[in-house]
Order: sequence, then structure tokens, then C-alpha cells
Amino acid sequence: MFAYPARATIWSGLPPMTETLISPVLVRRTHEMETLDRALRATQNGTGGCILLAGEAGIGKSRLAAGFADNATTAHFLILQGYCSEQDSSFPYAPWVNALRAATLKFRSTVRTRGGCLIPHGN
Repeated sequence: MFAYPARATIWSGLPPMTETLISPVLVRRTHEMETLDRALRATQNGTGGCILLAGEAGIGKSRLAAGFADNATTAHFLILQGYCSEQDSSFPYAPWVNALRAATLKFRSTVRTRGGCLIPHGN
């Protein structure tokens, strides 16, 4: 049984967090990282796929994804990253839109658009 105080005091000595904190150390995720690295090698060999990282809040999905992105960047892959939250449920493609917008801004000189839409190379 847990007892909770009737009144909680919030210490205001620290400024509010403005960014997500990700641990610099990947703990106990060797098997998961090996699975992701195998998928990366398969992609390099022409066999693409899709992997979903799912789990409870705080279990280490963001840290695992960051470690995988580091490995993919080292292997000369382009990383596109999008975000979503439960509030985005009315906009199911929000992570894809975020990732493509970021890529369009990053590579503005090499990405062609027409009317705000991406167009295939050569058109």
C-alpha cells in the first residue's frame, strides 16, 4: 500500500524542459539493436522492410531509435524522422508529413516541388 501526501510541493528551481532528453547509453537492448542492424544490412542488399518500435512509455523506444539512426547514418543512409502523439489521431500520416517536410527543407536545392507537392525526379 502506498501513501501519497495530501499536498505536493513543486520545486521551481529548474527551468522548464524544452527538449526531449535521451540517455547517451543504450542499456540491455543488444538483441533489439542486432535485429535492427540485420534489417539495415538487408536494406543495403536490396531487401527493404518495415519495423515498428512499440512499447510502454519510458521503455526506451526513442533511445533505441536514436542508436539505430546513428548506425544508419554511419552506413551512409539518409534519415527522415517524423513525430506524432495521441493528439495527432485525427491526422494519421502526421509522422510521414513531418519527415518529408523536414527533408524538403533540408534539401531544398535538390528537391523539386510543384504547388507544395513533391514531384518525381525528371519531371
